[in-house]
Amino acid sequence: MTRIAAYTLSILLVGEIPLFAQTTFQYPSPVIGWDSLKALMHYPLIMNRANIEGVANVELEIDSTGAITVLKVESNAELFKTVVQTAIQNTKWHPAIMTNGRPTEYYYNFPVHFFLRKKVNLRITIEEDKAPPDWIIN
Repeated sequence: MTRIAAYTLSILLVGEIPLFAQTTFQYPSPVIGWDSLKALMHYPLIMNRANIEGVANVELEIDSTGAITVLKVESNAELFKTVVQTAIQNTKWHPAIMTNGRPTEYYYNFPVHFFLRKKVNLRITIEEDKAPPDWIIN
């Protein structure tokens, strides 16, 4: 029996992925992708005109089905909180995948920074398959 046949057989009979078929841990991610989620978080016009900057701290838990079980957003401004909360709530998620191939819950804690364009270098990088970095929305 080849490895492919053993893999197929174990899925059909046992429902588990054997050790030789394991992959690395996969972080949960938005179905639309991190960049698209970030694009949904616009800088509130009234805050921009008033030259108000801020940060929204996000606590997010995604369960093994990809559903949001915990979403807490704290911010120095209610509008920043609303923008971030709405974007995250309206996004479907892929669950985290353990090395044995099974989905699992995962907890994120990350800031979303709102900076005015004139004060920040616009280079933003996002590492693939990782939790989002400190985001800058402008």
